[in-house]
Amino acid sequence: MEFRKGKFIDDNNKELTNSAENPAGNLINVVILKSKVFPSTRRVGYYTIKYVTGPDLMSDYIEVGLQVGVINQRGAFYDIIDTSTGEILNESKIQGKVALKEELEKHKDWLDLIDKTVDGKDISEIIDQETLAQANETVANNKED
Repeated sequence: MEFRKGKFIDDNNKELTNSAENPAGNLINVVILKSKVFPSTRRVGYYTIKYVTGPDLMSDYIEVGLQVGVINQRGAFYDIIDTSTGEILNESKIQGKVALKEELEKHKDWLDLIDKTVDGKDISEIIDQETLAQANETVANNKED
């Protein structure tokens, strides 16, 4: 697996040119170079890194939510949909990704809905706390260097 630096982004996750003076972060592309399951050099996905705050989980939740159908985009407007019932969960219109991020931060149950739709498992069921603590320690040590 290989991680490649992608486009620069600003505070609102809008893509910038490569000559941008003060980007807020990067999109990181994930590529699998060698596998027996599918052709090599297959682009698997990407995630968002902000220089000040680290991984931007809300942006990644939005992208995953759009892919699995929990978040429905109609132009600049977004709806949160319960995929099991088809019910629209947001009471008012959500315009723009910045407003959507704010609403997701207020409604943690919507994030849980995205998690359950993806695989129905909590992160603690997938990764044990010891492994997660080791990963956090590695990240913290790399920041100090």
